[in-house]
Amino acid sequence: MKKEKQIVHIAYEVAPFYKNGGLGDVVSALPQFLSKEYNNVVISFYYKGMMNHFNNYISNDFFVEIRGVEYKFKYYYFRKNEVEYYFLNMEDEYVFCNFGFSSLNGNNPYKNLSSVIIFLYFGKAALMLIQLRIPNVTHIICHDWHAAGIFAFPSILKTIKANYNNNILSFTLIHNYGYQGCIFEDILPFLEEETLMLIKDLYNRYGFATMLGLGIDQSDSILTVSQNYAKELKEGSLPHENLKFVSQSKKKIVGLLNGVDYKIWHPSNSPYLKDNFNINSKGEKIKFKKEVFKNCGFKYKKIKDTPLILYMCRLSEQKGINLFYDAYDKNQETSIAFFKKYLDLGFTFVMYGAPAGGLNGKIHEALTLISQKFNGSFYYDPNYNEKDAHNYLASADIVLLPSLFEPCGLVQLYSMAFGAVPVVRPVGGLKDTVRCFFETNVEPTGFYIKSNSRECLYDTTKKVIEIYKNHPDIWEQIQINAMKQDFSWDKNIQDYFSLFEDMEINKTLINETA
Repeated sequence: MKKEKQIVHIAYEVAPFYKNGGLGDVVSALPQFLSKEYNNVVISFYYKGMMNHFNNYISNDFFVEIRGVEYKFKYYYFRKNEVEYYFLNMEDEYVFCNFGFSSLNGNNPYKNLSSVIIFLYFGKAALMLIQLRIPNVTHIICHDWHAAGIFAFPSILKTIKANYNNNILSFTLIHNYGYQGCIFEDILPFLEEETLMLIKDLYNRYGFATMLGLGIDQSDSILTVSQNYAKELKEGSLPHENLKFVSQSKKKIVGLLNGVDYKIWHPSNSPYLKDNFNINSKGEKIKFKKEVFKNCGFKYKKIKDTPLILYMCRLSEQKGINLFYDAYDKNQETSIAFFKKYLDLGFTFVMYGAPAGGLNGKIHEALTLISQKFNGSFYYDPNYNEKDAHNYLASADIVLLPSLFEPCGLVQLYSMAFGAVPVVRPVGGLKDTVRCFFETNVEPTGFYIKSNSRECLYDTTKKVIEIYKNHPDIWEQIQINAMKQDFSWDKNIQDYFSLFEDMEINKTLINETA
């Protein structure tokens, strides 16, 4: 079937080529599943020397005028899984590689550690590329603040829209409002005139300016990655700065739940598991659990009777790491006392993910100290990779997600597929996707940690372990319920199609009456 409509995605990262977090997984899967009804193009950064699975590409040069000077850009193009990809780079090939982002720093992936000017002009280059190479554009989706630079050049965007009878719809898709790309006043002298006017207008109206705020202000529609997170954003009940951009906006925030690509993130299909399994052969999980017990040096002999809890995420404040270490106590005396009490509940604990602050930061130092104290039951691994992630999920009985906030969350979706019961804070997408055992009239798939405190974490974990150890029939049913859940993109993508259809109809009616 010939598809005449084209969606352009603009993003900082896209798996498997370059990934620092869940954003990369979503930008990888979403275009592929949207391609059932639309052509899809992804425009992202080219990181010299840092790209994976990257070969057989076509490259060419084009020029972008920046403040009266023409700069040479290069695009690297290829097509995979019905999606076209353009990776952009400047003539100085290392400009986009020097953001200061690091996969070993759990806070870095989405913070603007270099000047936002780079992202503004990446946006301009993306618009010029669309004019040059990409026909029949009907939708432009900007994934998080890094992509909002396209809205800083309204004259170019207006020209592109005019070429298609003003039928292009633009979206700002908020993956995490905690990262916004602050635009400080010291860069204003370096901006082009139309960009400067927009940024000054944001300062006049809100008292500050961010890249994400620019996208929210200028795009046709605001999307985010779960219904509950959309509600929390509009209500202002989140620990985020600069919520005025959404609270004062007249635009509705539409929550569209992320999906899972089960061709990869499912134990029956995982390319990283030695032995694949499914809901009917979930007993195979014990093989992976024994392997983890061996590799982590856990001392428990009754492996089947000892629950394995996995805490897999970027180890940052957002993800609840403050429950496990004390930022102002070098010796971690209070944390060590809590760990002793916590592990005395009788479980093994794997903490897996990049620590905020990197390998020279306080979190890494604290967790390394704690892991030395409890090396028979606690294992800390800061070196994330996809193979180990799949094998940890296959081994785990329980996945712990005590997030302070969580726009959608993917780990709880992966964990349910792999037969690991999620224990989560009921926030954002975690509340939308996990049903608590202690609530009535639900088919439970996990448990809720009601408050963000060590006491509540301890009490909840104690109840969960009691059910695991003393009520195996109940536990198995929760596990089965979780494994039956369908959070596939095949299912969730229908919400995108419905939204686009409604907006396209409304856009056509507006243009016909204009």
